[in-house]
Amino acid sequence: MKNLKTIYFVCSPSLGILDNWLPVIHKLRTKYPNSELVCIITKPGTAEVIDLSNILIKIADDLFDLIVYKSNAEQWFECISFGAAKAQNTPSSLRRFIFLFKKVFLRYRLLSPLLCVVRLIYGLLDFFSPKKKIKLNKFETQDSVVLYDVYEETKEYNRELLEHFIGVSKFSISHGAHIEQKTIEHNRITNLSRVSDEVNVFLFSKDEKEFYKNTYSLQDSNIFIVGVPRHNQEWASYLYSMSNDKEQEWDQYIFFISRTVSEYLPLDRKIQAIRDIKKLAFENLDLKIIIKLHPKEHSSGLYEKILGKDNYGIKWKFSSAHPFLLGKRCAFAITLFSGVSVDMAALNVPTIECLNLHGLKKFDNKDSLKDENGVSVLEYRHMKIVLGSSNYDQLKSQANYIMSNRSVVINKFYKRYCELYAKPDKSISLIVDQITKDSNH
Repeated sequence: MKNLKTIYFVCSPSLGILDNWLPVIHKLRTKYPNSELVCIITKPGTAEVIDLSNILIKIADDLFDLIVYKSNAEQWFECISFGAAKAQNTPSSLRRFIFLFKKVFLRYRLLSPLLCVVRLIYGLLDFFSPKKKIKLNKFETQDSVVLYDVYEETKEYNRELLEHFIGVSKFSISHGAHIEQKTIEHNRITNLSRVSDEVNVFLFSKDEKEFYKNTYSLQDSNIFIVGVPRHNQEWASYLYSMSNDKEQEWDQYIFFISRTVSEYLPLDRKIQAIRDIKKLAFENLDLKIIIKLHPKEHSSGLYEKILGKDNYGIKWKFSSAHPFLLGKRCAFAITLFSGVSVDMAALNVPTIECLNLHGLKKFDNKDSLKDENGVSVLEYRHMKIVLGSSNYDQLKSQANYIMSNRSVVINKFYKRYCELYAKPDKSISLIVDQITKDSNH
C-alpha cells in the first residue's frame, strides 16, 4: 500500500460539515494510523464558535493531529486541538471593539475606505501574537489527499488554499443534506476547470448526478452514489455509545432545530416562529422544548427573552447533544429549515418545517419552489420530507396531526426518504475504499 502521508480536511463553510465527513475520517484514522490528519478552518471567526461540549468536536479532537485556522487578518495559525483553536480565537476586549467598528464600516458605504485601517490593526495584532504562524507552503502535497465539499471551490475565502492543492486528489461530500439540483452562480474569480481531473464526489442521491456532471464537468467514473454517511447504522450506534445521556432526563419534548437569521428568515419572522412554538408547546400541548442551535448561531438572549429566563431548565433548554440523541425521545421535531429534517426522516422522527416565505421577493416569486398548494417553499418542503407550516394555525394543525397519527407520518416520511436517498449501509466503507484506491495510484 502506498504511504498516505497527510489527510487534509477543509472545514468549510462551517463546522457543520464535520457531521458528514467525520464517519469517514474516523474510519480513515483506523486504516491509516500513521498518516497526519489536519483540519483546516478557512473562514475567519469559525474557530471562535467551536462548541467544546459538542460530541462531534470531542470525537474529532481525538482524531486530528493539527488544527489550522485563518485569522481576521487573513493569516494562518496552527495549534494541536480544537480547545486551543477556540481559546486563541476568543477575542480580547480590544478585538471586540475593533470588530464593532468593522461592522459599522461595512454597513455604511462612505466609511468603507476605513476598513483598510481595521485590516492594518488586525495585521499588527497578528504580527505581535505569540500564536504559531504558518505559511501555506507548509502543507505537503505529495502523498496527500484533500477531503472537502467541492461547492467550496466557489468561495473566495478558500481560493488561496485550494490553489495550493492543485494537482492533489480531492474527495467531496456535501456539507448539507439536501439533494443538489439547482444551478450554482459560480464566483467569477474561481477557476473550476481543473475540478474534473482532481475530484471524486460522493453523492446522497442518484438525482444529483446530472447536476454534478454539468456543474463541475465530472465524468461518471468520478461520481459515486453512496447515501448519507452519517445515517450509516454503525456510525449512529457509535454516536449513541459516545453521547452523554443527560438529555434523556426529559421525555416527549419538542426538539427544536434553530438557525441563524438570513434572507429567508428575517429577524421578525424568526421571533414570530419562536413565539408560535412557545404557544404550541406550553399552552396547547403541554410539552417542553429542547433547542439545538445552528453551528454558526450564538446565544444572543433572544430565546431567554421569548421563552422566559425563569423557565430555563424547567420548560426549555439548549443542548449541544447530537440530533440523533435528541431525536430519540422527542414527540416530534420542528425546524426553521435544516438538513436535520432529513436525519429525522431517516430515524423515524416526524418533523414540521416552520418557515414563512410570503412576500420575500427573492424566495416568493414565479420561479420559486412550490408545494402542492402553490405556496413558495424551500428544498425540504418541496421534497415532501417534512410537514410544512407558515403560521401558527398551520403549525398547530400539523402538530395535532402528528400526535394523533404518529406512525402514519413516520412511515410516510421514511418511505419518502428511501425514495430520495441511496441506502447508507455501505456508505462509509465505499468512500474509504475509493480514497484508498486513489491513494494507491
